[in-house]
Amino acid sequence: MANVLPLTFEVRTGPPPADHQALDMGIMLGKAELPLTGSNDGPDSHRHVTITARIVAGGTAGHFRLKGIDDRCVDQGTIGRFGDGADLVLDRVELQADEDIRITPRFSRR
Repeated sequence: MANVLPLTFEVRTGPPPADHQALDMGIMLGKAELPLTGSNDGPDSHRHVTITARIVAGGTAGHFRLKGIDDRCVDQGTIGRFGDGADLVLDRVELQADEDIRITPRFSRR
């Protein structure tokens, strides 16, 4: 059975706040509404989602936040380039206003 969890994905400048309960930091560069659907069909099930975020302000992406329907942050992490050790890797972190960025997370079993 699928679970639907509506989330908002935000791309922001600067480092993330100290924890996900802290107030937003940095400038929001863009966001995407995510009605994520996940299935729990056994150990070989995979969840893939492509996020398309509309960039509304130019700047350097530094972190992301995932927010629930009540606008409370449920997760956050750093954004960087490959090799930076960031939680989310983008091809480029310098973003321009009025562009779309596509992010396809890859989930692996550990």
